[in-house]
Amino acid sequence: MLKPFLFVGACLLATVTFSQKKVLTLKESVMQQYRAFAPDQMTMFQWIPNTESYTYLNGYVKLMKGSVNENEAREWFTIEEVNKILGAQLPYFAGLEWQDDKTFWLNDGSKFYSFNTETKTGKLLLDLGETAENTSFEPKTQKAAY
Repeated sequence: MLKPFLFVGACLLATVTFSQKKVLTLKESVMQQYRAFAPDQMTMFQWIPNTESYTYLNGYVKLMKGSVNENEAREWFTIEEVNKILGAQLPYFAGLEWQDDKTFWLNDGSKFYSFNTETKTGKLLLDLGETAENTSFEPKTQKAAY
């Protein structure tokens, strides 16, 4: 009767004793909590409207696409490809926002673009000039306030 309790106790003790792979110092645990020990993130994670797919940025220059039916996300577009199609010079996927399941918007603060992922085409929607500050894009009317 005592043997099952000893076995369960030994298993619990083994998992508690060997749960850490690395012994941390107080300095490491405090100073590295948002650096080396931070959880992985999906930058600009967004669901694609009316689909079971999602997108996020890898290094701000690669648009990754995944689905609830897939285990891994794949690279969909790079900022270089999008810049070539748009004739733009965006440094990264700034202000990415989905319009519908095929189209998203991008902006660099003064220029607003639309990009169709199905036809791989895009266009400049608005050019507010270099002096525009604090821009706010309104998706329904595709107008901007600044």
